[in-house]
Amino acid sequence: GPDSTPSSYAEAHDALRIGRSLFGNSRRVHDFTALGQYGIALREPMAARRWADSVLAARTGRLTKQWSFPTLESYLVRRGNLKLVARELGVHVNTVKYRLAILRKSLGPTIDDGDGALELLFALRLKKILTAEP
Repeated sequence: GPDSTPSSYAEAHDALRIGRSLFGNSRRVHDFTALGQYGIALREPMAARRWADSVLAARTGRLTKQWSFPTLESYLVRRGNLKLVARELGVHVNTVKYRLAILRKSLGPTIDDGDGALELLFALRLKKILTAEP
């Protein structure tokens, strides 16, 4: 109805912003119900940034290689499928294995633990969304 139009418009705008930040300018359709957890976090961007920074600093503070975060995010999104990670990053599977060995030294079992992996992925994506242009 007319009274929900402003919130529907805001949700659609958030879905586009979040979708572009996470997936680039692809022709993909972005649905707020699929991306809503990020939209909710964006309602309080300072708190979301503090949370993401603290999660990433506590777990990834020693990761200094440029490939660290893209490799970690791809690994988490692809649920450990090394071939898909290698294809997405444009590197050989052995390179992915090498990178994961380094990441595991810093992160420990977090990247293979369901709750820890989810928290890391959410923090990585929040940072990407919060640093993207509105």
